Amino acid sequence: MKKNKTLLLLLLAVAMLLPACSSKSTEGGEKIKDTVVVAVNRDPQSLDPAGSLVGVDSRIRYCLYECLLAFNDDMTVKPWLAESYEYLDDTTIRFTLRMDVKFHNGDLMTAEDVMFSLERAQQSSFSGGNLDCIDFAQSSIIDEKTIELKCTEPFAPLLASLADSYYACITQKKWVEEHGPDISDAPMGTGPFQFKERYPGDRIELERFDGYWGQKAKFKNLTWRVIVEAATRAIEVETGGVDIAQTLDAQDVKRLESGDKVRLEYIYMPSVGNIIVNSSKEPFKDKRVRQAIAWALDMDAINEALWMGIQPVGKSVIAETVVGFYDGLPPYSQDAEKAKALLAEAGYKDGFACQLDVAEEATAVNLAEMVKNQLADVGIAITINVYDATTTNQRRLSGEFDLSYGTWGSSNGDPDSAIYPEHHSSRIGVSNTWFGDPEVDKYLELERATIEPEQRKEYLKQVQILLHDQCPWIYVTQLVFVDAVGKNVVGYDPVATTWVRYNELYVTQ
Repeated sequence: MKKNKTLLLLLLAVAMLLPACSSKSTEGGEKIKDTVVVAVNRDPQSLDPAGSLVGVDSRIRYCLYECLLAFNDDMTVKPWLAESYEYLDDTTIRFTLRMDVKFHNGDLMTAEDVMFSLERAQQSSFSGGNLDCIDFAQSSIIDEKTIELKCTEPFAPLLASLADSYYACITQKKWVEEHGPDISDAPMGTGPFQFKERYPGDRIELERFDGYWGQKAKFKNLTWRVIVEAATRAIEVETGGVDIAQTLDAQDVKRLESGDKVRLEYIYMPSVGNIIVNSSKEPFKDKRVRQAIAWALDMDAINEALWMGIQPVGKSVIAETVVGFYDGLPPYSQDAEKAKALLAEAGYKDGFACQLDVAEEATAVNLAEMVKNQLADVGIAITINVYDATTTNQRRLSGEFDLSYGTWGSSNGDPDSAIYPEHHSSRIGVSNTWFGDPEVDKYLELERATIEPEQRKEYLKQVQILLHDQCPWIYVTQLVFVDAVGKNVVGYDPVATTWVRYNELYVTQ
């Protein structure tokens, strides 16, 4: 009897485990993997919704958090955590909130949480100034499902800013008050996945949130693996070690193009790659020095060598894929004599020495070597510093650098986020660029406050003309990211900012 009872208990225990181990199936009978693995190129800096402006961070946070609004495929906005919205006048917008939205701890989202999150984002140095227009003293909670945001003046990018996962994600007021001002190690959002565990430098584990208000994922676990080497990411997706490998290098893209093991997704970004010049330091305070660097470089040769024709040379501070891009700027084509003449005018006829920071990625290091060799021809001696991505970002934010390669763009489809956060003088000390100019400020402020599209484009044009002359950035490339996706991945559909709704895809076994 005792033996039979033990056997019965064992069978019951096994039966209880079976549902957790079983896989779902598609309508065609294909088994769905329970864990999806994505390879990224760097360790995230912060999982706090107001904690960084790093691309990898935003891709992971997009699974954990949500905004009042969201983007369609063409980067127009639609209701999301707000089920509807309307302008009451040029400076007042009313939002009606969804009432069935839960945080990952099971608590319902409230109007107070929304107002708290947006004000917290506004106060963050990473908000890019995109929420500065909101006057929270005049804004109000009308009732438990209605809020009104009052702006100090008309602000053209507001709707796009409220859909931007870099700036406007909603978290829980009570959670932040209990866990401290930085919740990177304890994320709390309303997204389709919830935080499970982080292993720094190795991986981040998320799991499906079964209390999610929207479409629930067909699989349980979403794992983000940190694989710095692009070639290793490519091999891992080929061999099935990961299901998706993001941001591949050009040589791996070309190799994978000729095979049939993976599918390649080309993402035409609203972003540019550029050499950031620290305009607050000597000798770079003089725009002639910045211009000399631009004239000394052969960007066509650099782009062909590094990106093999996949990415075009950058033309402006605004990417070609963003509304308001001005295509009439004369390029800085390589002219060593002009570069030397400008250096001499600025008092550096014998050149000078400086440092160039890059992140520890093969393409960035190769870029630095080519830049070093070309600048040597005009007397500029470069020392290359290779750091992890977090250190590179920190050096830019602290102003420690001379030159630094980085990327920037419009995370919300609006041109303002591509230029204002990095080039308005109010951002000196909290942005990467360390640049300010009164005339640039004037047009940036005008484009922000102008609702009429054609007039706004004219102001944006003037900003681009001025910045092209001032050269706080040396344009390198118009970004095209290429992800490799396993043939058994169904529904991988990134928007232009590289964000993916992982709850809407699945991987077959």
